[in-house]
Amino acid sequence: MHNFSKKLIYTFLILLLLLPVLEFSSKVLLDLKNYISIKVNSHQKIASIPTELTLMELGQFPITLTHLDFNSNNYTSINGFRGNQSDYEIKLTNDLQYDLVGSRYNITAFLGGSTTFGIGASDNFTTAELFNKKFPEKNVINLGLGSADQEDEIMLLNYFLKKGYEFEEVIFLDGINEDDCFFRKAKNINDGLKSNNQGSESNYYISQFWLEYVGNKLKKLLKKNISNKKKLTENDKIDYCSKKFSDNLIYLEKLSKAFDFKVIVFLQPTIETVTGKSSKKKYDLFYDNVLDKFNKRIYNINRVKLLDIRKAVEKKHFLDSQHLSDEGNLALTEKMIAEYVSLNLSN
Repeated sequence: MHNFSKKLIYTFLILLLLLPVLEFSSKVLLDLKNYISIKVNSHQKIASIPTELTLMELGQFPITLTHLDFNSNNYTSINGFRGNQSDYEIKLTNDLQYDLVGSRYNITAFLGGSTTFGIGASDNFTTAELFNKKFPEKNVINLGLGSADQEDEIMLLNYFLKKGYEFEEVIFLDGINEDDCFFRKAKNINDGLKSNNQGSESNYYISQFWLEYVGNKLKKLLKKNISNKKKLTENDKIDYCSKKFSDNLIYLEKLSKAFDFKVIVFLQPTIETVTGKSSKKKYDLFYDNVLDKFNKRIYNINRVKLLDIRKAVEKKHFLDSQHLSDEGNLALTEKMIAEYVSLNLSN
């Protein structure tokens, strides 16, 4: 009995000593996997994005994710949004609410993801700032947020509408971040707006490794589908997500009528749509589906304009698969302005 107790204690101690080794090994394997994934999926080296911007991290906005404060000569983030804006400063109150320092009325808002925010572009070369230079009489604000998709942007718009801000027009630059809906394998298709809680990810690398690798391997070996849901094909996902995108345009039509503002939605260029080279993401197919559903809609839409500018820039303008240089943002904004003027929204 005494020997058995000693063996049990020794076994426990050995396992205890092995845990840090397993934890470290799991972290190395996960980091290696992420590194390989980035190298394989990147069209260009990540280093092509200015070094200052790689230091930007994500913080917590009351309804979505934003950048933490960052400041350099040309790239500024203040309270999660783009800094050094000509017409507005976005302040964070003590109770974690946002206020816009500037006119509360007749606002022209730019909404979108990191391209609208201006990753890769200087403060003066974001789409909002370039638009503001062309139309200095307007009250222009950049509300772009890294990783925001269409539904994040709608939530953000609702947030400021509830706070009493009045918009003249809202300009969306969308498409790339809809990959959350149907490109990334880890995402489940579901209705409704996204919440802050993206799932309970383990804090321990061992369990992460087990869930991500061993669990998947076992599923393949056993040939069992844990979910009872029908496995969706790529075309199913694109059809679903393009319909959801189009349905959101109907919601924006109703919202814009209620609050009396106009909406322009631009389908943004990616390296794929510009070069014509197919990739796993198939943005061209998604855009075509969105346009087809929008054009075949039954609901009458007057205030929302959907414009396809997927080829507004050239390959040389990209810093990676989606973010643009100053020159690229200039080319993009010139196309947006030309389309905007052709709409003659003042009438």
